[in-house]
Amino acid sequence: MTTEPENVILRKLQEMRAEMAAQFAEIAARDEKAQAQIGVLAQGQTGMRGDIKRMADHIHEIAMAIDHHTTRLDRIEQHLGLDKTTH
Repeated sequence: MTTEPENVILRKLQEMRAEMAAQFAEIAARDEKAQAQIGVLAQGQTGMRGDIKRMADHIHEIAMAIDHHTTRLDRIEQHLGLDKTTH
């Protein structure tokens, strides 16, 4: 009689081991999918950083151009004798 209960216990343990292996495989698949999604997000973030840097550079160029034109307008007003305070 001792061999029969041992077989039942071994069978139950094997079933539990198979269930756990299936669960671990499922978790590993989900983890792999999550890692892939994180990779895609990281690439998108890197692209966005580049875009933001280029936009900042363009804004800086525009600010320099505005400053240059403002300086030119100030000189033109001085040359024409126009006072900014009266406008």
